[in-house]
Amino acid sequence: MVLPLLYLMSFIRAYVRAGYFRPHFTFDRLERIPQFSPMTLFFAVFLVGTDVLARLLRKAFRVYA
Repeated sequence: MVLPLLYLMSFIRAYVRAGYFRPHFTFDRLERIPQFSPMTLFFAVFLVGTDVLARLLRKAFRVYA
């Protein structure tokens, strides 16, 4: 019951907001500039962190095994 209600509320919010801003703003006016740098940095840190965590767990299991 809660999930359909949340979906409905978010849809209605987006619909009302789009209607309210339509005279002043449209998405066609936006200039889209792709930003790959933050995503690249996130994946690099994620991979390094996963590697460190795997090494830590491997070393811990060797000590206690």
